[in-house]
Amino acid sequence: MPPNNPTDRLSETITDNFQYLRSLIARKPEHYTTDWAGTINEAFTKYTRTSTINLLVSTNVMLVEYGWHIPCYIDLKKEMEKHNYIWGSKYSLKVFLLTLWKPNIKSIGCLPILFLKAEKQILQSIFDRCMCKMFVSNKLYYFNNLLAAPLLAEKHTIIKEIQIAFDKKMWVSVITLSLGLLDFICRSLFETKSLRISIQTLHKAFIKAGLQPEDLNVLHWQTGKLRLTTTDDLRLIGVHLASFFDTAEKYYTGFDSETDAPTVDLNRHSIMHCSFNGWSKVNAVRMLNFLDLAVRLEPVTKILIHGK
Repeated sequence: MPPNNPTDRLSETITDNFQYLRSLIARKPEHYTTDWAGTINEAFTKYTRTSTINLLVSTNVMLVEYGWHIPCYIDLKKEMEKHNYIWGSKYSLKVFLLTLWKPNIKSIGCLPILFLKAEKQILQSIFDRCMCKMFVSNKLYYFNNLLAAPLLAEKHTIIKEIQIAFDKKMWVSVITLSLGLLDFICRSLFETKSLRISIQTLHKAFIKAGLQPEDLNVLHWQTGKLRLTTTDDLRLIGVHLASFFDTAEKYYTGFDSETDAPTVDLNRHSIMHCSFNGWSKVNAVRMLNFLDLAVRLEPVTKILIHGK
């Protein structure tokens, strides 16, 4: 008899669904081409070279340590073409100033090397500043993409309210409205009207199946273990999917007591129960980054949930 709990049901099929997802991802073509996958959708038809994947994975691992991930709203192809500022000690200040002035993924990746002896709190402040500035630079494109997403066709009023709230620095509205949209997205992906379904349902099934976010960057199924191969990993999709589950693990952890809930770091449970005090631009941008990631991963999460 199949389990009634949606988490239990999904945990029983998600491994096979991962296998199917892996089979759909474009692999290295026989003939060399300069074209490559810069978006999640393109990853099904275009190959992304291993050197680019390795750069993105290492950058993303570093960003995750500071509460961020590579945003999906940037033009990844243009970002990779930008000069990465080959530096020596005399170039450190130049790289730092350029990063603060016009941050990009490559220059942000240089920051921990430039500040090896800096305290984590200082680096955290620099990362927060750079990621917020990157979002503001792409803000118009970001909201236009949300409005164009078929998944959110019925939610244009809410999206526009979020945009207005962000411009007016109403961080409480930005964060709480975004949380509501994330729950709606998950119900749509599960094809259900049940209000009990949220991203936590997908995340719990992922964990129950014995998977970890870091596994997704180097997917190779063999005796239940995941290993790096260039023919079996999830390529660009793996980078973004790992970000999704790593962030979900932080944002959707439940707490039984207000004393145990985080008061500054983003967490759905503490926000919904008003035990959250981290209403800031930084957390608003974090939440919007995660919302954008959830929307762009729609074709991937549908496969994980429903399979073929």
